[in-house]
Amino acid sequence: MSLAIDTIRDAATDREIGRFRNATWSDGGTLELADGRQFRASTNLWMTRYEFHNDRGEAFLAFVRIRGVVHLSSRVEFTPDAARVAELPLLVVLGWYLTVGMHNDAGAAAAAAAAG
Repeated sequence: MSLAIDTIRDAATDREIGRFRNATWSDGGTLELADGRQFRASTNLWMTRYEFHNDRGEAFLAFVRIRGVVHLSSRVEFTPDAARVAELPLLVVLGWYLTVGMHNDAGAAAAAAAAG
């Protein structure tokens, strides 16, 4: 994936909130927060679902039925456990950003393969 997300910072204070290690084509990646908590991100083979998992490996936030050519859209699903994650708004924004980037990269790869 061409998206380069490393450090995530608070815009008001420039304080580091966490780091995202991207591994889209192998397992999705991992968000590590400044306090040491980690959330693993993953997608399915067809890139129609992108999830964040808790430390027990359970998905608590998912972007489902990701589709669209001109206008990318998705349904966002939360489990009851998601309400206890203070960083849920950050995860929603980050997850959608990564989802859009993943689809853009897949489209560019397909175009390059067709042209080559």
